[in-house]
Parts: sequence; C-alpha cells; structure tokens
Amino acid sequence: MRKVPGFTLIELLVVISIIALLIAILLPALSSAKRTAIRAQCGSNIKQMATANINTAIDRKGFYPLSRRSLSATVYKMDTYPNPIGGWSHTTWVNLPMFEDFQANGVDMESFTCPNRAGTGILWERPGWGWRLGYYVLSGREQSGTQFTFDGRKWITPLSIDDDSELVMLSDINERNTGSPSGSSFSHSSNGLMDLEGQYVDVFEGGADGGYSARNDGSVHWIPANEMGKFAAHNGGIRQGFWYDSPEYEPVP
Repeated sequence: MRKVPGFTLIELLVVISIIALLIAILLPALSSAKRTAIRAQCGSNIKQMATANINTAIDRKGFYPLSRRSLSATVYKMDTYPNPIGGWSHTTWVNLPMFEDFQANGVDMESFTCPNRAGTGILWERPGWGWRLGYYVLSGREQSGTQFTFDGRKWITPLSIDDDSELVMLSDINERNTGSPSGSSFSHSSNGLMDLEGQYVDVFEGGADGGYSARNDGSVHWIPANEMGKFAAHNGGIRQGFWYDSPEYEPVP
C-alpha cells in the first residue's frame, strides 16, 4: 500500500508555532509603521491648514481672519473686533466664513481633523455657530481682558502674518475637562486616540505622546507631551489645552 504524502501532527504544530512567532514579531513593527503613517498624515493636515490660513491672510493685507464661532461674514472680514462680543469661544470652533475660506484654499474635508479622530463626531457643523474641527485654531482670537487665561498663563493669538514667528497658529487637540462627564482627550498615544471619559488628567500624566503645532511662520513641529504647555482652550478657562509653549507667551500679573 502506497503511503500518501502529507504532514504529521507534530510537523503541523511546528509550522503553526513558527507562524505564530512571526506574527508576534511583526505585529509591533506593523503597529509602529501604522502609527508613523497616521502621524505623518496628521502633520500634513496641519501644514495644509496653516498654508491656507496664511494665503487667506495675504488676501486680507496680512491679517488673519477672525476665527471665533458665530461671527457674521461682515465681522469676520475685520482685523479687529468692534467690541468684545461675549459668549463662548472654544478654539476647536471656527465660524462658517473661515471654514469656507479654508476649503477655497485647498483644504479638503478629511484634512480638518487628525486621522485618529476620524469618525469620532468631532468634525461637524452647527447652524448659527460654524464648524467644530479636529484641531485647535489659535489665530484670530479675541483676547481682551482675561480672555483665554488659566492658572496665571495667557497665550497670545497671532492676528497677522507679521506677528512673531514663534506664536502658535494651529495645533493638535490635547485637552482636559471636555465632554460630559468631563474627561481628557489626547489625539496621539501609542494606541492612537486616548478618550479618557471622567478622567481629568494632564497630557503628560495621561499617557499621551505629544502633538503637532504650526507656528506663525507656517512651519509644523512635533511637540513631545513633556514639552507642552497648558493653556485655556476656552475663553473662560473651562477647558484646558496642551500645545507648544511659545517663548512669546507671557505670565498674567
């Protein structure tokens, strides 16, 4: 009787063990490659938005458009606020005319948020307010009085392309005291987006890796979490954000 070619049970187990070992070796590398690709795309998104914002400013004699939500097209076109407008201003929100200017300068829908935040519902329009984006827009903000002050720190908004090059124009969202119940949300970690509902922790305590910031000269830089500063991302200081700690920022007396 002729023996039929085949594998013994031991041989099959050996092959399965080798495959499992290879998977265990390759998975971390694949995960790292995916994380690197996502971060590269995120940095590219912020670069696109920074370039579009600068182009809009060039068309407006060097002044950035006013980014505060709920602005009419008339007020949006001004380079200063006629009076303090009042109400809430959160740096993830921009008014509709500004959103349309971003699009007119080549920013597509997918580029308005970090890839790690895609599908989380953060990119959406609210009638009468504007658009909530997946990045902080820090240019063109009203900062009279105690606007955007928290814990003795106040960041400075760039209003013109001629302002100091170290001022931050855009950055990743790394935030605490957001949501309901309030918690923390960090765009980049070893596992992607960190959404810590009910955990009110700083970016350098919560396991975040860092985030991108675009400066006023249009350059984009990765900022490790332990090098970020903590600032008000809301004009009442209710929500705090973490981004590049520009040397141009000054303590509040």
